[in-house]
Amino acid sequence: MANVISWASTIWGQQKLTRQFLFASAAVFLAGMSIVGAWTSGRIESGVTQNSAVSTALYFESFIAPIVQDLAVADTLPAAKHELLARLISTTPLSQRVVSFKIWRQDGVIVYATQPELIGRRFPATPKFKQAWAGQVAAELDHLNEEENRLERAEGIPLLEVYAPIRQENSDRIIAVAEFYERADQLRRDIFRAKLQAWLIIGGVAATAVSVLFGIVGRASRTIDRQKRELQDKITELQTLLAQNVDLRARVERSSQRALEINERHLRRLGAELHDGPAQLLGLALLRLDSLERTSAARQNGGASHGAQSSNDAETIRTAIREALNEIRNISVGLSLPSLDRLSIGETLQAAVRDHIRRTNTGVESDISVEDGVAAIHPIKTAAFRFVQEALNNATRHASGASQKLRAYLDNGSIVIEVSDQGRGFDPAAHRPDDQIGLIGMRERIESLGGQFAIKSTAGTGTRLEARLPLKSGETPAHV
Repeated sequence: MANVISWASTIWGQQKLTRQFLFASAAVFLAGMSIVGAWTSGRIESGVTQNSAVSTALYFESFIAPIVQDLAVADTLPAAKHELLARLISTTPLSQRVVSFKIWRQDGVIVYATQPELIGRRFPATPKFKQAWAGQVAAELDHLNEEENRLERAEGIPLLEVYAPIRQENSDRIIAVAEFYERADQLRRDIFRAKLQAWLIIGGVAATAVSVLFGIVGRASRTIDRQKRELQDKITELQTLLAQNVDLRARVERSSQRALEINERHLRRLGAELHDGPAQLLGLALLRLDSLERTSAARQNGGASHGAQSSNDAETIRTAIREALNEIRNISVGLSLPSLDRLSIGETLQAAVRDHIRRTNTGVESDISVEDGVAAIHPIKTAAFRFVQEALNNATRHASGASQKLRAYLDNGSIVIEVSDQGRGFDPAAHRPDDQIGLIGMRERIESLGGQFAIKSTAGTGTRLEARLPLKSGETPAHV
């Protein structure tokens, strides 16, 4: 039994809401319709039967009451009255409606009956009999179960059994009860039609109610299904965003670690440049100063030949200090940016080219296809400037500035920047990370703003660096 219940529960749970409602409402409405229909049918049958009985009883009493007035003072009826009652059932229009009848005393004795063998016999009092002696007309359709109904049952036709009180003339005193059996063929048909109409009305109302509610539930079910699909799409989207956030967080952590490493490498490279450039020149100047001091001391001791040597040392010191200052200035210029706040993105790129030409005294062929006034936020302009600066520095350092070219253009809300040279080129996969510190820094800077960075180079064919940056941070540009 438990397995059956579990199986039924599973099958029920797999059905759509509309089907569940249809099955449940149909069961409830059928049960309710059966109860209401049965109650209504009973009320219809009872009402029609009672109304028919009352009208027939009044009609019947108008014939019987004058004949049985003797029962007001006696317990039996004279023979002449028996003959009158017999003629009523055979010669008057009453015979067309009434099959048989009996006259009862209050003690349950039949004082007259169309079946003479029943006269004088006593029968138990029935509820209908008692109801008639209480002054009410009582009727019953087709329930002829008592012994005294044997003859009526033999007729084989539907009969309406009616108990009607008979009163003494000019008085409310009940002197007898007349029980008669009326043909009920038409009554049965009327009751059947009334019941059928009642059932059809109830069924129609139930079907209409189910249809209307089914339509409402169906629309609600479709709305729920649509919202479930939308919710599932949102959940899927949120899961995708969550996965992207997790990946982005990992990328941010890796970028932070790489930023620390890149910063440390920049500091090491800056230290190396200061050591190999200005520091060496200043060291040379110190050595020449020592030599100059010795020469000056020797000249004071009378050595005239040392004058020319002192002049040479002084010139060497001036040259070394001048070059050291130039090196320091170049390093400082590379570390600082010009003011970019009022520049458009195209003017920013032009400023980066001019700055490189001024520092390196090399030529750069530029093709900046960006309309005047195209704006970008400050981090984008900074990233674009640094990219061009580092890319041209690499071209000057590793390709001796051979055929340096800058090309820039707008594409679908992004700016694409290409810096190329015709140097010896390299294989990016074969270089150590320490050799690519500038490239790693460019990539991190570009990608941190939602851009893409690409290196296209092979040994002997030159190098081209490409960057695609959104004009507004947070937008994801198309792939380069």
